[in-house]
Amino acid sequence: GLRRSPRSPAVRARLPADCRDAVTRRMLEEARNLTLDVQLHRACSAELAAPPCSLVAAGGGARRACLQRSQYLAGRPEEARAEGEKVGAAPPQRPMGKECAHYLSLS
Repeated sequence: GLRRSPRSPAVRARLPADCRDAVTRRMLEEARNLTLDVQLHRACSAELAAPPCSLVAAGGGARRACLQRSQYLAGRPEEARAEGEKVGAAPPQRPMGKECAHYLSLS
């Protein structure tokens, strides 16, 4: 059958403590370094290669935060335009891909 991800709080709660701790540590590392989250990095490669996220330096979770902010602004064109003007970048030219949005919601 379909396996549930150990990222899921319900699944993590049933893991032995040492395994749960290892999964939690890995998730924290992935939060700081997007390239460690292979599925999200692959799913969001187009979004990461285009402004505004392409203009964000990697490290400390900044690129993940950019993706999350882009997703938030997707339905708010006026706010996106104003934010783009503040940082000197145009808002994304295309909507976030469904696969990227899906994996971003899991992280």
